[in-house]
Amino acid sequence: MQKTNIDQLNNLVNQKVTLMGWVQSRRNLGKIVFLNLRDAFGKVQIVLTLKELDDQSIKQLEKIRNEFVISVEGVVRLRQGKEKKR
Repeated sequence: MQKTNIDQLNNLVNQKVTLMGWVQSRRNLGKIVFLNLRDAFGKVQIVLTLKELDDQSIKQLEKIRNEFVISVEGVVRLRQGKEKKR
C-alpha cells in the first residue's frame, strides 16, 4: 500500500489509490456517506455508497467521527455537476 497525497489526485483519475488523513467532516444521507478528508497537502471528498460496502465496512464507517485519522482505498473520480474550485 503506497500512500498518495491529496494534491496528486488530479493526475490519478480512474486509478486506485490509498489516502490517509484526518476526517474533517462526515455526512450520512442514508444510502450515501460523504467524508471530507484532509492531509498536509489538501482536502478531498470521499463518497461511499453503502450498497457497495460489506457489513464490516459499514460498521466501521458508523464509528468514524471528526478528527479521526483514517486510511481509505478507492478509485479517483472527477467531481460531477460542479466546476472545480480554484
